[in-house]
Amino acid sequence: MAAGLKLGEKLEIAGKKHRILNDVIDVDQFIGELQFSRFEGHQTRFEDGVDTGEILGILVELRFKDHEDMDTILLTDMSEASFEELGLKWREEVELIDPVVSIASIDGVDNYNIFASGIRKKAMSQPKQEQKKDNPNQHNNG
Repeated sequence: MAAGLKLGEKLEIAGKKHRILNDVIDVDQFIGELQFSRFEGHQTRFEDGVDTGEILGILVELRFKDHEDMDTILLTDMSEASFEELGLKWREEVELIDPVVSIASIDGVDNYNIFASGIRKKAMSQPKQEQKKDNPNQHNNG
């Protein structure tokens, strides 16, 4: 009996089954910091080589800053109108909503895919504000 890494469950995303890694990796660390590159259109369902016209999600190209690489991500639960409302600009920092990382081995080569329900502008961390000098709870005794 061979011992090996037990990968995650298979989940159907966009009409195909994918082996999910979210339970065995740190997804945020794996993805790292992201920058928006461009909107690439829609992914539609194909059956027997024929496009059914059913939209499975929207495609966006993102730059992975830690890897200095680009990849296309499928956003499965975001409408094009909701995406356009974000007004994303080239190289603007973004974060994925509910990201899912999957793996597929094809001819011995591991291929990773990332899906997400949506995308948003990265929340900028607020610098800590200095405490007010005049504290109304503090009594001045002279």
